[in-house]
Amino acid sequence: VSRDTLFFKTAATFLEQQIGNCAEHLLGFGFPNISVLRMACRLGLYDVTDSFIEIHYPRTVRAADEPDLQVQPFALDAESARDAVASCWKQMAEDLRGGIVGVRDLDYLRYRYCSHPQWAEGGYECVAVTGEGSPAPVAIVVLKRLGQERLLMDIIGAVADYPAALEAVRGTLAGGNIGLHCRITRAHAPAVTLPGSDWRDLEIEIPCNIWTRGPDAASLAGAWWLTAGDMDFL
Repeated sequence: VSRDTLFFKTAATFLEQQIGNCAEHLLGFGFPNISVLRMACRLGLYDVTDSFIEIHYPRTVRAADEPDLQVQPFALDAESARDAVASCWKQMAEDLRGGIVGVRDLDYLRYRYCSHPQWAEGGYECVAVTGEGSPAPVAIVVLKRLGQERLLMDIIGAVADYPAALEAVRGTLAGGNIGLHCRITRAHAPAVTLPGSDWRDLEIEIPCNIWTRGPDAASLAGAWWLTAGDMDFL
């Protein structure tokens, strides 16, 4: 580990050009493995703000007395989706105003999912969770198909509604013997945890830049809302 290496020179130059108060972008994030992150921390490039965990939900069918929320397909690529997504995103943005979350409006969701090669192949599915007698979604959920499992990529809506919405999605999937799990930053995991859930450490920590001047690590600790949808290679 040395500052006279190609790794250090490349990383430091990138941060100087791209991240910080005087650069093109104020903040950056990533998902480095433990060995890479530890090396960058020792070199004074990064510090740690959070870690990434995986939550596995129990595969049990919804009980008859659970809240009557409906789960139905949602056409993310239809123009009629715009108002519903805008309403859900507005609530989410307001609830997470004290943290850091990427924009989840319709233009972003279409860019992230509908333009992905796996969208046309049926690799993703989008559902809306609605209340009885109301067409307005409580939450919009994007899932990735993984055999008999679904990976939660994104959930958009009021944060307080996430447990009920996820319970509805989980229970609906379990009726078809399909499991559900999600990946999220540890600080925000309680918002999407259900009774009987199992937390698993992925040994992925979220870094922040400390090489150039910008928001310090203490102010960024636990602030990032990141889910599997923020990992652009999925």
